[in-house]
Amino acid sequence: MTAAGTTQDVDVGTPLGSAHLAMVSDMHLRCTRSGSIRVGGNVALGVGLLIALFMVSPENPQTGGYVLAGLLVLTGVGLRVEAALIALHEQRGYR
Repeated sequence: MTAAGTTQDVDVGTPLGSAHLAMVSDMHLRCTRSGSIRVGGNVALGVGLLIALFMVSPENPQTGGYVLAGLLVLTGVGLRVEAALIALHEQRGYR
């Protein structure tokens, strides 16, 4: 699908690289930016929560892992908020 919501025909016989290039060149730059920021936020959130989960140990509590996990979670939430604002800004038609 293109950014305008219409489908695009891709020749099945073409190599994957040229078909992908045709789709990317037709996409709106801000759509890809907000999508990649959202993915980065998801990754940071997931890694931060995994670190916090693995650091849970009643025998040997260490604060260093929780600080890193907290920073990653805050970064992930910030990236998700930024992606949402970019998508909203784009949806309203501002540049």
